[in-house]
Amino acid sequence: MSVTQFWNVDVKNGFAVQSQDGESVKLPTEKAEQLFQMLADRPGTLHDRSELARKLWPDKSSEDARHSLRQTAFLIRKGFDCQDILLGKSSQMSLNPERVSIHRRVLGKDNPGSALLMAAEWCAKSDPEKALGIVASAPDIAFLGGRRRCIDLCDDLLARCQESSAYVRVLQALGYCLHGEDYMRAISTYQRCVEMAPRFDEKLVQLRAIAALVFLHFETGDTQRALNLARSAKQKISGSNLHGQALITHSEGMCLAHGGDTIEGLAMIEQALELFQQKGLTQDVVHASLNVGWVSAQMDDRRKLERSVHLTRTVADEIGALRSLAILRYVDAQGSFMDRDWESALRSLRLAWQSVGDYQELSAMAQPMESAAEVAISRGDLESGAEYLVRAHYHRSVRKRQYSPTERKRLAKSIKAVKPLLTPEKTRRWAKQQEKLESLEPSLITCPY
Repeated sequence: MSVTQFWNVDVKNGFAVQSQDGESVKLPTEKAEQLFQMLADRPGTLHDRSELARKLWPDKSSEDARHSLRQTAFLIRKGFDCQDILLGKSSQMSLNPERVSIHRRVLGKDNPGSALLMAAEWCAKSDPEKALGIVASAPDIAFLGGRRRCIDLCDDLLARCQESSAYVRVLQALGYCLHGEDYMRAISTYQRCVEMAPRFDEKLVQLRAIAALVFLHFETGDTQRALNLARSAKQKISGSNLHGQALITHSEGMCLAHGGDTIEGLAMIEQALELFQQKGLTQDVVHASLNVGWVSAQMDDRRKLERSVHLTRTVADEIGALRSLAILRYVDAQGSFMDRDWESALRSLRLAWQSVGDYQELSAMAQPMESAAEVAISRGDLESGAEYLVRAHYHRSVRKRQYSPTERKRLAKSIKAVKPLLTPEKTRRWAKQQEKLESLEPSLITCPY
């Protein structure tokens, strides 16, 4: 087996490892599988060797356990015929993130979003109402089958079907797909959803649409409208509807946090998260916990960041929240960033960059690129830092992603450091690379800074 190979690792369905050629890899011992699975939980993250040894061989002395760990690591490298499948120092070990792609649910064709869209597309040919019901059954995972594919299907069904409860939920799915792709259309879609939902007693769908509108208004620069909408909605929600209150509180907290009031914003998100946990609302727990981690990273609160990453990964893995798992890689990288562990931070950020593209979450790509720029500049690699900043800025421009006051302040130092390198020729080349990545039509590209 070539040392340059790359492996797909399924850690959710019986632990399966395959090369890109489809060749299965079977590790020789149970302990080798256990160690590999422990490292595969967070590729690129350094694990303490003593702690790994203690967990795998609790009945052995510390010295004997460490010896067994070395032997097991040797067996893993031999099984893959790849010396750098494992990385690390004398006291730490990690799985090389550039050698593996971790699949936390079934691989390939069994993607739940793809399966759902396939069934709906088949039914749409003869029974559009039935297809509408299929998409409406799981609006929050439909886009995993492909954002553009989901948008086209929803547009087709909404044009052919009668207004109904299912119609409202498909509007919600469409808004979910448009968020990050076409902000103005996403806003108008969610507004239709808010207006239509009461007619079919879809109260929860209406509240989720309002929560989405709050953040969309903020993202498009209308902060005051966003906050006014959130506060007006909370006044109208019944005091007994704690779920609805928490949904709006969560969105309001994110607006405040992105707008620079991180302390109050974080407090509101944590308040919403606590209620979601009490009610067992796992999808909402994932979203709120992910955002707690993001805000904690901006505040350099390592303890809260680590706790949030653990909770998000645990719950998202259980329910298959692939989008959140992809974005979590970016949030997770902030821990290495705080420790000034540039190599680990860059590895995590590259994975985050790749992941958000894999799950069509292109709207989330700017922040990993900006963090990668900060890491590169901190290491003295101004050329790479300049490229990342230009590509991130171009990405924000075409996606209409606003810079928050906190982000502007954080990036000001990096922009100043690389400004001499931002020649029109380099800027145009880097922006064109980003343009190609996003499959956009050619457009006028100018120096952003």
